[in-house]
Amino acid sequence: MTLTGWQEFATSSVPPPLRVRRWAELGSDTLSELQVDPLNKQDFRARLQRVEIGSMGLVFIEASAAMARSSASRVGGWASPDRDAFVISVAERGGCTVTQGNWTAKLTQGDIVVRDLTKPWSSCSTQDINLTLVKIPYVEVASKVSDPERVIGQHLSVERAPVLLASSIIRSCRIAILAEPEGSWQLALSDILADVFRLICDSLQVHELLAGQQITTSVRREAIGVVLRNLNDPDLNVAGLARKLGVSMRQLQRAFLEHGTTPSQFILNQRLDRAAEMIAAMPDRRYGRITDVAFAVGFNDASHFSRAFARRFGGAPKHHRATQ
Repeated sequence: MTLTGWQEFATSSVPPPLRVRRWAELGSDTLSELQVDPLNKQDFRARLQRVEIGSMGLVFIEASAAMARSSASRVGGWASPDRDAFVISVAERGGCTVTQGNWTAKLTQGDIVVRDLTKPWSSCSTQDINLTLVKIPYVEVASKVSDPERVIGQHLSVERAPVLLASSIIRSCRIAILAEPEGSWQLALSDILADVFRLICDSLQVHELLAGQQITTSVRREAIGVVLRNLNDPDLNVAGLARKLGVSMRQLQRAFLEHGTTPSQFILNQRLDRAAEMIAAMPDRRYGRITDVAFAVGFNDASHFSRAFARRFGGAPKHHRATQ
C-alpha cells in the first residue's frame, strides 16, 4: 500500500470562462462522469483537495451553489482501480440534496449518505457547501459487508449515535490530513475508513429495516462477494463460481472482462492480497508459517503460491514482511 500524494485545485487558478469545464473534468476523474450547472455562472467558486490512501480516496470539497449531475457512464479512475466504487458523503457545512434512482437525501451538517458511482446521480446545493467524501472500491466494501448495496441511499442522520461516530471519524481524518498532508501515518486510514463503512451498515440493521426490499446486484458484484467469503476454499474456481451464481461461464467471464480482468485472475489476486496482509502481520517469517498462509488462502501447493506471490509483489513471501 502506498500513499500516492496530495492534490489540490481551485477554480481561482484558471480563467473564469474555463472554471466550470475544468471543475467538471476534475469531478469526472474523482467521482464519475460529471456535468456542473452553477447557480451563478459568473461567480462560480470551488476548491477540491484529494489524497489516495491505498485503493481508497479522501476528497474535500468547497463550492458555491450548483447542480451537479452524473450519467455514471464512466466511473473516474482516481482512487478506483477497477472503476467500481461507492462514495460516502459527509456534509461539513451548508446543505445539499443528493438523488440517485428512486431515493433523495437532504443532508445537513454531519449527515451521511452513500452513493453508488456506477449509477446516475445528482447533487444540488442552493448555498455554499463543504463536503468530505470517501471513495471506496466495491471490493473493499464487499470484504467488510455481505450486502453493501442495501445501504445505498439511506439518509443517515447525525442525530443517531453510530452515525455521529462515523461522521466524527471521517471529519477527524480530514482535520488530521489537512494538518499534515504527506504524513506516512495516513496509510493506516485505509482500514479505519473501511471499518467506518461497516459501522454505517451495522448501525442501520439493514436486514431488519429493509426486509422485503428487492436489491439488484450485478453478476460481477455477486461474484466478488462469493469469492471474498470463500478464499480459503481450495476448490473455489471459475466453473464452481458460475454454478453458484446460476450463470454461464461466458456471462461470468464477460462481467469481469468489462472491468479489465478475468474471474480467475481476480480470485488469484484476492488470495495473494489476503496472503500479503497475513504475512505482514506475522511476528516472524519462518517458512512453516508462510506455508500455513498459503493453505489458509486456498493454495494446495506452497511452491505455486511462492511463484505467484513473487510475480505479483516482486519478491518471495518470506521477504515481504521486511519491506512493510
